[in-house]
Amino acid sequence: MWLTWSGGWWLILLWPALTFFVISAAYAFGKVQFFGKRSDGSRFLLATLALAPYLLFSQSVWTLWVMLSRGRAYGAVNEKLIVARRLRANELPENVGVMLDLTCEMQDSTAIRSHGSYVCLPLLDAGAADGNWLATVVKDFQVPQTGRLLIHCANGSGRTGMFATVWLCAHGFASGYDDAMRMLTDARPVIRLCKSQRASVIEALAILGEPAS
Repeated sequence: MWLTWSGGWWLILLWPALTFFVISAAYAFGKVQFFGKRSDGSRFLLATLALAPYLLFSQSVWTLWVMLSRGRAYGAVNEKLIVARRLRANELPENVGVMLDLTCEMQDSTAIRSHGSYVCLPLLDAGAADGNWLATVVKDFQVPQTGRLLIHCANGSGRTGMFATVWLCAHGFASGYDDAMRMLTDARPVIRLCKSQRASVIEALAILGEPAS
């Protein structure tokens, strides 16, 4: 009671302050694990509670962005690959054989996550993946025998473009970085790679023995 009357209500601000401190540490040290997201797309309860203010903020910003955006939710690159932003359940395209979620800060709906071949490999927003990791994981995502691979992050831009570029080259759909980026931007014009993401792609392509241009 004394804290309330003396202005102690400000203590409730410690929760969001702690939340954004954890988020800042995650980006400062490259620790996507701080977001507590599992490979099935769910999130540890403790992480959900600890990060709730940030998660709510991210969801609100994303919802507003989708409302104001005039672009399509996804684009088909070829008969085997779709690149997308985070999708609502009613936006899921047909004939998706494998779905890859690259977000750490958001969760797909239960309907999306219940897709039979759904996998989450969380990456920091606007972050770059280690080139060795990227080269290894891309090889694990073989061309689906039935259906198409759908890759998405929050807005379907950087993380999606980074992974998809290497995937196209590794599986013989593109002749190099420039060819892959042309294919991707034709399908989804908002795809852009930052400097560090481009460097990760070039490193991964070198490891795979693929041309960088």
